[in-house]
Amino acid sequence: MVEQWLRRDDPKHRPKREHKLLLMERLAHRLRSTGRSSLAYQDLEDWLVDQLLADPRSERIEYSA
Repeated sequence: MVEQWLRRDDPKHRPKREHKLLLMERLAHRLRSTGRSSLAYQDLEDWLVDQLLADPRSERIEYSA
């Protein structure tokens, strides 16, 4: 399913495809470990920002919600 989603979005990847895949894997892990099947928008936004800030290379990342 994720591969289909990534292929569909190939022309418009802003985060690199491999970074997007890594984030999706981490998000799936988060959802599974908390027993949830979804996140509210703000929770997802907070999670994404936390993921970006946790990366030591984040100073090179520009992100606007």
